[in-house]
Amino acid sequence: MKKFLSLAAMTVMVAACASAPENVHSKGDADGAIAAAEHELSRANKLGFEWRDSDKMVKAAKEANKEGKFDEAVKLASKAKEQGTMAIEQAQEQKGAGPKY
Repeated sequence: MKKFLSLAAMTVMVAACASAPENVHSKGDADGAIAAAEHELSRANKLGFEWRDSDKMVKAAKEANKEGKFDEAVKLASKAKEQGTMAIEQAQEQKGAGPKY
């Protein structure tokens, strides 16, 4: 009987975990991630190396944030920030690029 009750209790706990709320991030997390992405993209833009889709990702992150989809907003903003960082690295690597005569 004890084994059955233990198994039943574990089943209930697993089911509760599976139905836990989707968002593990808060609005504050999303706001911070969006601000960080905008800052990094601004730095890349000043170098003339902002990537094509980065701004679209920030806009999508802001929309997800408005809809309460904080995990999605953080994911999109983080990806946009990463693209900004890579764009800055690309700008630095290609600083002296050009035809070699």
